[in-house]
Amino acid sequence: MSESAIRNDAIRSAGALALLMAVFWGGNTVAIKAGLVGLPPAAMAALRFTIGALTVWVGALFVGIPVRVPRAVWKGLAGSGVLLSLIHISEPTRLGMISYAVFC
Repeated sequence: MSESAIRNDAIRSAGALALLMAVFWGGNTVAIKAGLVGLPPAAMAALRFTIGALTVWVGALFVGIPVRVPRAVWKGLAGSGVLLSLIHISEPTRLGMISYAVFC
């Protein structure tokens, strides 16, 4: 294949992926509205996160990226989770304004 043919294939692939992303992004609002008719908001959010996590997991397996988190990282992840949860809980208070000023 010549260089221009490879470039044209790359441009077509990028355009197709951009179109697919636009369809998924634009259809997201419609899917949420339709889903909320039959599911409560918390269940719909849980379903969206589950589908998203499965998609990332399958994609990582397909590409060959390991999905296991090393044991040494769990302590930092837990600390970050607790810190962010405390910031979220404290948002209505003045501490929330301080945390917003510090972290945003």
